[in-house]
Amino acid sequence: MSLQTGNGYDAQKVERASCYYENLSDDFKSDKKRDFKAQYCHIYFMRLKNMHESLCTAAKRKWGGGVKIACISELKDLKDVVKCCIIGTLFKVMELKPSILKEVSQQHHLIPLPPRKKYICQTDTLVLEDKTHRINLTGNIPVVDLVTGVTIALLGHINDDGQFKVEEYCFAGDQPSFDLVDKGSASELTDSQDRYIALVSGLNIGSSHCDQLSLQLFIDYITGSVGGAAGHCSNIVRLIVAGNSITDNPVKSSTANDDTKKKYQTKNYSAQSIEAVKELDTVLAQLASCLPVDLMAGSHDPTNHMLPQHPLHRCMFPQASRYSMLNCVTNPYQARVGGVLLLGTSGQNIDDVMRFSSYTNPMDVLKHTLLWKHMAPTTPDTLSCFPYTNKDPFILTDYPQIYFAANQKSMQHEIIEDGNGRKSCLLTVPDFDQTQSCVLINLNTLKCSEVQFRTSLVTSLSVPHSMDTGDTPMAAESEEVINYMDLYQDDNDDDMD
Repeated sequence: MSLQTGNGYDAQKVERASCYYENLSDDFKSDKKRDFKAQYCHIYFMRLKNMHESLCTAAKRKWGGGVKIACISELKDLKDVVKCCIIGTLFKVMELKPSILKEVSQQHHLIPLPPRKKYICQTDTLVLEDKTHRINLTGNIPVVDLVTGVTIALLGHINDDGQFKVEEYCFAGDQPSFDLVDKGSASELTDSQDRYIALVSGLNIGSSHCDQLSLQLFIDYITGSVGGAAGHCSNIVRLIVAGNSITDNPVKSSTANDDTKKKYQTKNYSAQSIEAVKELDTVLAQLASCLPVDLMAGSHDPTNHMLPQHPLHRCMFPQASRYSMLNCVTNPYQARVGGVLLLGTSGQNIDDVMRFSSYTNPMDVLKHTLLWKHMAPTTPDTLSCFPYTNKDPFILTDYPQIYFAANQKSMQHEIIEDGNGRKSCLLTVPDFDQTQSCVLINLNTLKCSEVQFRTSLVTSLSVPHSMDTGDTPMAAESEEVINYMDLYQDDNDDDMD
């Protein structure tokens, strides 16, 4: 794919870089035979079954190979044993947790319970369940930091009240049991050229406060429509649009009626407008004509509400669907780009954990989902998901080199290492509608930078310094501001000459 720098007779073409790509999201695609009559207990059984071996290994590594690992039903026979280890799934008993009574109160026109940002309180308690029994927990365990669905190994003993008094605990991610991601050299980058992935989320097209100018600046930058930026964006090999592309609160048209509204939402959100989908189609057509675009679904978008979310149907985008580079993908989404394994969601899993725990920073939740080896532990308790009977697709079996959560308040990133010395870049992708920015990730260094398209009296574009012609490594703090209107002015001057 070639990009044009400049206009007129002095125009030069710049070839866009490319690299290996493989979609690895098959586990998130629902079976054709969908059985919604199945009980949700099966997904908990499969989660514990698949995590049991990793938890046993982590427990023996932390507390020694001689530690006694028992079932909850065996605790009554182990009162003479000073310490033992039990493994199971946590259930958090929460007084403020939403219930069906709220829905009933709405149906009978009663005053509903006020919505909360946090549902935790001091009276919350934890219960551990395994395949046989359940037991109340007490002792050294952080109740406010844990959520329902987390699998855990506990070291302690049963007290006189019949509760298990916890002395220490560990998770499956405490030991390096992830599969290796470098399973072949065919997908690795073969040269030292820096290549980038661009991520954007929360376009919220159709909202009353959608900044059309910032959106068009973003499109022009990614597609290389501005001469001064074409050299920079030619190294962007892929764009990921990570959910919430359409607003959940569209502008109401004066001529709108019930026949022109969409009725696809499964939650009590306002119906999306057809005009918003058409506008998104136009945006995607501009982007997909220049580079590969992976379109993820979000909580606002017209697809199934429960996780995993199906890809948005291509028939909704007649203009963009003419381009083969438009790739509608699932949420969560896993792929390998240039030998780098990336995994991410549109952010529902992170937001739900923060609602039912003390965490206020999404980066902390990302770290703990790696520690728990499960990207969405609150499914299916407070976050709806498909009732799987033979697997839990949200278990982390591979160690992602890029692990992101989209539609967050701001961009944060951190590079961490596991027990084997493998690096992973944890990233929160900001909401474009609120921040007017996207994120670039260097596939060679895993370093990130935020590109801003904020419009004001002095319109400017913040571009990473390392995307210049030099070989300076990218860092989040090394950015230079380029006046975006100057780029337009340069092109117009060339036209007049």
